[in-house]
Amino acid sequence: MSYAIGILLAVLTIVLGVSARFERRTFVAIMACVNATYYVLFAVIDGASRAILVETALSLGFMALALVGFRRDLRVLAAVLAGHGVLDLVHPHLVANTGVPVWWPSFCLTFDVTAALLVLLLVHRAKNSEVPAAGTELTDFMIPHAMLTESGVARVVSVAPHAGRIRLRPGTVSIEPDLTMAAFDAANPKGADYVIVPALLDHENLAIAAWIRAQAACGATIMSICEGARTAAKAGVLAGRRATTHWSALEELSKKYPGIT
Repeated sequence: MSYAIGILLAVLTIVLGVSARFERRTFVAIMACVNATYYVLFAVIDGASRAILVETALSLGFMALALVGFRRDLRVLAAVLAGHGVLDLVHPHLVANTGVPVWWPSFCLTFDVTAALLVLLLVHRAKNSEVPAAGTELTDFMIPHAMLTESGVARVVSVAPHAGRIRLRPGTVSIEPDLTMAAFDAANPKGADYVIVPALLDHENLAIAAWIRAQAACGATIMSICEGARTAAKAGVLAGRRATTHWSALEELSKKYPGIT
């Protein structure tokens, strides 16, 4: 029965997270951290000092791994969940914690492994459903677009590699760009005055990077918002310069582009 309940609750938990449109890495990371604390709770209830110390060390280790997964990729978080499932399997032979209910390891094992598999399924579905270079962050795009448009300080044009609607994440909002990059170039042979690069789902798109590089060569001022710095760095326009980005991109950018400070 504990196996069946573990599977059922894992499915319901993931479905709840998806239905509520929680940010997935945050949701799964929190779930992994919470799962890692239960053995500590059982040790505290039992009052065994040595078990509390051992369980706390194991819990902190899995929390640290969950933080790494949060900063890097959902697949890492899935591996953390699966790894905790392995701990559930060997825990009765590894730690003398008599406060753990006899049914807990089997329940937690099936919960962790089922949740890990469902997270990998979400990653696979997202990868297959995304159109390259067809997505950006809602706030990164809408806020500067609205502010500049409403202020009247410039003619604002949204540009994309291809025609068609662009999805804004998170959520289900999508917009129709004003021009493709080719159409913009044809209408504006001298290039743009300013190019604002939001965070892009396909942040290493070579066509977008080449277009940004060409605009810079024509004299445009290139600005990036949040993780739009990834794409600007790919275009080479940040080399030898100071730049800002989202904290989760700092480590990757510093390693891939050591010329940026």
